[in-house]
Amino acid sequence: MLKEHVADERADQVGQGSLDHVLTVKRIREVVESGVGFESQLAEIEALAAYRGGNWTPLVERLFRPDRPTMFKLARTLTFVPTSRARSVLDALEHAIASRYLTRELISATGADGSVLDLSFASAQWRTTVCAKDQPGMLVRRHFEAMVFTYLVEELRCGDVAVVGGEDFGDWTSMLLPWERVEPQISLSCQQAGLPATADGFVDNLRDQLTMIAQAVDAGYPDNTDLAIDPTTGVPSLKRREGAERTASAAALEAELDRHLPARGILENLARAAHWTGWWHRLGPLSGSDPKLKDPLARYVITALTNGSGLGATQAARHMSALSAHELAAIAKRHCTAKNLARAGADVVDAHLDLDLVRTRVGSGGRRDHDGCRRRQPPR
Repeated sequence: MLKEHVADERADQVGQGSLDHVLTVKRIREVVESGVGFESQLAEIEALAAYRGGNWTPLVERLFRPDRPTMFKLARTLTFVPTSRARSVLDALEHAIASRYLTRELISATGADGSVLDLSFASAQWRTTVCAKDQPGMLVRRHFEAMVFTYLVEELRCGDVAVVGGEDFGDWTSMLLPWERVEPQISLSCQQAGLPATADGFVDNLRDQLTMIAQAVDAGYPDNTDLAIDPTTGVPSLKRREGAERTASAAALEAELDRHLPARGILENLARAAHWTGWWHRLGPLSGSDPKLKDPLARYVITALTNGSGLGATQAARHMSALSAHELAAIAKRHCTAKNLARAGADVVDAHLDLDLVRTRVGSGGRRDHDGCRRRQPPR
């Protein structure tokens, strides 16, 4: 009887454990399906697994996804041209635009003309992410699109790709003088610059200069105690140079500077600048009446620090107990406008230009009035 009772208890425990396992799996399935789904979760896990190896490129597609329609719309609206002979990025962009309506995970790496896309512009990490591991000649569509637009932005930034009719990203080569106007001036320009006027002469001159510099460096290496070259790898390295001991006059100068220029906080400096320049008088209610604030100078200075640093009213109130977040937001909204802030800034600039050292450097330069217009300094 005892053995049968123990067997029944073990069976109940096993059954209860199996039931708990089933309920747990069911709950996990419900959570995943109610969220982003199994495919998205798997893609995120794969991206994080790849990132563990130092490859951050699988994470870009997730950030690119919300702006994908806008990016393709811009790519179809604007006309891109290369500023050099290399156009592999634009070829990849055309392939991405042609495949934008496809929903399958993999797309072919062959372009419309039957040639294989040149992905040499991409880094090894991007090619590892974009190229399908199990199917050679196929590309992972979503990662390929993110890679193409990432490199398109970089090409636009460095000027290798231009936008036809654009101002900021226009074709800089169109601003160059035509060769017919440049060729007659080559000899004179090279003569003034002290350079050979022919291509072979320019190369020979540059080679001679580099050779002379290399010989001078080699000759001075034995006496250069800061430079060391590893005899095994040949890698040069600079030794850390120890500074000389400070002289008594240097220590006395530092002490004197600290006495005349004590360290002050940002808020203290803002308050001093507001007191001496009076820029805070430019702020006030939109009606033009006097501010009904207790100690308006201090409150305007704290508001200027809050908004100028990008800290925001909520975060500033956590670090400064003088004002609440509601008070800071109300002052910024009701007492600060673009016009009176510009005039307050002009007061600070004018006061800075009145300093003796600045006036000595500026010389006969101009100043700006409170409306932002440039005016000449009065004669001294």
